[in-house]
Amino acid sequence: MLKAIDILEELNKERDSLRANQDELITEAHHILFDEFSTENEIRNRIFAGKNAVGIHQEYVLDKADIYSIDVIRKTCSKFRLRFLDASLYKGEIPEEAVMKIKNLEKRAGQKIEHFKIIAPADRFKLKDSTKDPVLLADLGAGRYYKIHKWGNDMSPLKRILSFPLQNAFHLGLTAVIFGFLTSILLPDSFLPQTSWDSIFKLGLTKIYLSFIFASFFFVGSLILGILTSKEFSEDVWNSKFFN
Repeated sequence: MLKAIDILEELNKERDSLRANQDELITEAHHILFDEFSTENEIRNRIFAGKNAVGIHQEYVLDKADIYSIDVIRKTCSKFRLRFLDASLYKGEIPEEAVMKIKNLEKRAGQKIEHFKIIAPADRFKLKDSTKDPVLLADLGAGRYYKIHKWGNDMSPLKRILSFPLQNAFHLGLTAVIFGFLTSILLPDSFLPQTSWDSIFKLGLTKIYLSFIFASFFFVGSLILGILTSKEFSEDVWNSKFFN
């Protein structure tokens, strides 16, 4: 004899079944999220690990426009007084977008990236709250680097002007000559010996002489100040991990 169906019992069965399915889906979602979080955390640890393993075997997955040679990086860093150092020395946070780009790149390449470098001003390797823009790169080996992500604020055009005399001794000397010339031109004639208009040539020679005097003072003074503050030219410290 068939048993009578209790509608309340059926409701409870359906509810239990639905809960079981939902619990299963939630558990699966938790596992997926945990795996993703673990992968992203492992990538962050790798960025700061400073391993020397380099290269991506399947370079066809890379955008060739994002590959830079060490010579290009050196010249750019020297021009804007930036540092090019291992990511392990970086003091700031790596944004989530950079981690996601690494994860997607590793999926396409079928391998893990072990060695990362960062281009940034020196203070980004000292202060965690600096906002100046860094660039994260992957080491491809053979003096080539692949741009992963850039974040932070863009540099002011004034950065190029202020960095120009610090690039090397030639740039400092050229800046000194320009400074000396402008100073002598702007110097009022009343500060010079009285010269009549018929001896303008003598006035010109005097100003040229003064421009070299001012340039010499500026050049020598800058060198002495650099020595006293332990500062070096950008082309000498672009890849130095020391605070100079």
